[in-house]
Amino acid sequence: MALRLISLGLLIAAWSIGSHFAGARLLPEPQAVALAIIEEARSGALAFNLGVTLARVAVSLVLLDGVIHRTEDSARRQSITSTRRLTRV
Repeated sequence: MALRLISLGLLIAAWSIGSHFAGARLLPEPQAVALAIIEEARSGALAFNLGVTLARVAVSLVLLDGVIHRTEDSARRQSITSTRRLTRV
Protein backbone atom coordinates (compact mmCIF):
# COMPACT_ATOMS: atom_id res chain seq x y z
CA MET A 1 0.00 0.00 0.00
CA ALA A 2 2.80 2.39 0.88
CA LEU A 3 4.54 1.69 -2.42
CA ARG A 4 1.36 2.59 -4.30
CA LEU A 5 1.04 5.86 -2.42
CA ILE A 6 4.68 6.69 -3.08
CA SER A 7 4.20 5.88 -6.77
CA LEU A 8 1.10 8.08 -6.91
CA GLY A 9 2.98 10.91 -5.20
CA LEU A 10 5.88 10.61 -7.64
CA LEU A 11 3.49 10.59 -10.58
CA ILE A 12 1.76 13.76 -9.36
CA ALA A 13 5.10 15.42 -8.66
CA ALA A 14 6.38 14.56 -12.14
CA TRP A 15 3.11 15.78 -13.62
CA SER A 16 3.38 19.06 -11.71
CA ILE A 17 6.99 19.59 -12.79
CA GLY A 18 6.11 18.71 -16.37
CA SER A 19 3.23 21.17 -16.39
CA HIS A 20 5.56 23.87 -15.11
CA PHE A 21 7.93 23.36 -18.03
CA ALA A 22 5.32 22.61 -20.71
CA GLY A 23 2.88 25.30 -19.70
CA ALA A 24 -0.71 25.02 -18.47
CA ARG A 25 -2.14 25.07 -22.00
CA LEU A 26 -0.17 22.01 -23.08
CA LEU A 27 -0.16 20.13 -19.75
CA PRO A 28 -2.51 21.48 -17.05
CA GLU A 29 -1.46 21.22 -13.42
CA PRO A 30 -2.87 18.32 -11.36
CA GLN A 31 -4.83 20.72 -9.14
CA ALA A 32 -6.52 22.34 -12.16
CA VAL A 33 -7.47 18.92 -13.52
CA ALA A 34 -8.82 17.80 -10.14
CA LEU A 35 -10.94 20.96 -9.84
CA ALA A 36 -12.29 20.46 -13.37
CA ILE A 37 -13.20 16.84 -12.57
CA ILE A 38 -15.02 17.92 -9.40
CA GLU A 39 -16.92 20.62 -11.29
CA GLU A 40 -17.91 18.22 -14.07
CA ALA A 41 -19.05 15.66 -11.48
CA ARG A 42 -21.19 18.26 -9.73
CA SER A 43 -22.86 19.37 -12.95
CA GLY A 44 -23.55 15.80 -14.09
CA ALA A 45 -21.55 16.26 -17.28
CA LEU A 46 -18.84 13.85 -16.10
CA ALA A 47 -21.21 10.88 -15.90
CA PHE A 48 -22.75 11.68 -19.29
CA ASN A 49 -19.39 12.17 -21.01
CA LEU A 50 -17.98 9.03 -19.38
CA GLY A 51 -20.98 7.06 -20.65
CA VAL A 52 -20.51 8.42 -24.18
CA THR A 53 -16.81 7.57 -24.09
CA LEU A 54 -17.45 4.02 -22.86
CA ALA A 55 -20.09 3.54 -25.58
CA ARG A 56 -17.59 4.65 -28.21
CA VAL A 57 -14.99 2.24 -26.83
CA ALA A 58 -17.52 -0.60 -26.90
CA VAL A 59 -18.46 0.13 -30.52
CA SER A 60 -14.77 0.30 -31.46
CA LEU A 61 -14.08 -3.06 -29.82
CA VAL A 62 -17.02 -4.67 -31.63
CA LEU A 63 -15.82 -3.26 -34.95
CA LEU A 64 -12.26 -4.38 -34.27
CA ASP A 65 -13.47 -7.85 -33.37
CA GLY A 66 -15.34 -8.02 -36.67
CA VAL A 67 -12.28 -6.91 -38.62
CA ILE A 68 -10.06 -9.45 -36.88
CA HIS A 69 -12.49 -12.30 -37.49
CA ARG A 70 -13.02 -11.28 -41.11
CA THR A 71 -9.23 -11.19 -41.62
CA GLU A 72 -8.84 -14.60 -39.98
CA ASP A 73 -11.63 -16.06 -42.13
CA SER A 74 -10.09 -14.59 -45.28
CA ALA A 75 -6.67 -15.98 -44.40
CA ARG A 76 -8.20 -19.38 -43.66
CA ARG A 77 -10.00 -19.41 -47.03
CA GLN A 78 -6.80 -18.41 -48.83
CA SER A 79 -4.92 -21.20 -47.08
CA ILE A 80 -7.56 -23.76 -48.06
CA THR A 81 -7.60 -22.50 -51.66
CA SER A 82 -3.80 -22.64 -51.86
CA THR A 83 -3.78 -26.16 -50.46
CA ARG A 84 -6.36 -27.30 -53.03
CA ARG A 85 -4.30 -25.82 -55.86
CA LEU A 86 -1.21 -27.64 -54.67
CA THR A 87 -2.99 -30.99 -54.44
CA ARG A 88 -4.38 -30.66 -57.98
CA VAL A 89 -0.94 -30.33 -59.54
